[in-house]
Amino acid sequence: MKDNFIQYLEQNFDSFVDLCKRRKWLALIAACIILYIIFLHFKIYPHMNSLENNLKNLKEDNKQLQTQLAPFLAVANKEFSDQPENKRLELLVNEMDIIEKSINDMQQLIEKQKNHIDTLNEIRMLDSLISEIISDNLVSLKELTRFANDTDYPFNKDALDKFHVAISDL
Repeated sequence: MKDNFIQYLEQNFDSFVDLCKRRKWLALIAACIILYIIFLHFKIYPHMNSLENNLKNLKEDNKQLQTQLAPFLAVANKEFSDQPENKRLELLVNEMDIIEKSINDMQQLIEKQKNHIDTLNEIRMLDSLISEIISDNLVSLKELTRFANDTDYPFNKDALDKFHVAISDL
């Protein structure tokens, strides 16, 4: 095999020398092409290992990403089996966006309801406080009315009657 290769090189070299003797310009073009190929080989070859490593890394990353994507593809294929294959994942993403928006809307509604509940609780506390104040003042007003009725102090009878009506409504 080694001898065959050496014979092959010798024949091609002899052919190239004959070409140089017969047509110099064609031999010059062929020599330029050969030198350019040799130059490219030495220029590109050192980068081949790094390119092969990059390709290997990209293939590993691709495989890992496909593994991560597999459950979503399975759900998309199951839910959207009547749709074209290249649209299924997009449709699933759209559905997930809708669900996410609904969840966010529900959270906002829950926060508003919590605020309303807090406000209602504050109103109830204020209502009980106001009722307590009114009942304390009502007792005082009833005592004042009793005092006014028991004494001969000159009160405005009309105002006193209106006051009695208001108290009886409470």
